[in-house]
Amino acid sequence: MSTVPPPQSKGGMADNIPPPPAYSWSGGTSQPMPQQQQHLNVTTVNMGPQGALVMFPRVPISITCQFCQASIVTSVEMVNGDATWRAACILCLLVGIIGCLIPFCMDSTKDAVHKCPNCKVVLGTDPGHFC
Repeated sequence: MSTVPPPQSKGGMADNIPPPPAYSWSGGTSQPMPQQQQHLNVTTVNMGPQGALVMFPRVPISITCQFCQASIVTSVEMVNGDATWRAACILCLLVGIIGCLIPFCMDSTKDAVHKCPNCKVVLGTDPGHFC
């Protein structure tokens, strides 16, 4: 049985590339946000680092706006979205023209759009649901 020597390098650029540096995140410290006294049930959300994904519920939440840096309670507006139109089309086929109007009267099929009351920027949405 013969032994095959390991392949030899041809001295290309791949041999001169150092390995990528190791990255670590210290996590930082997060300070609790002050709770605002209101008659609404408000959920407090820590936005975290810039660009972090935040799941918005269908009710107002207490956050720090990433655009104006103000501590706010979001204003929620229900708008017709994809689920509203899909439900209207399906009900129009099943029930008729009167049935297609029902989803436009239901908040559950509409998108909940969260806006900053100070700078009026859209902070996030919760899409409507059908079925």
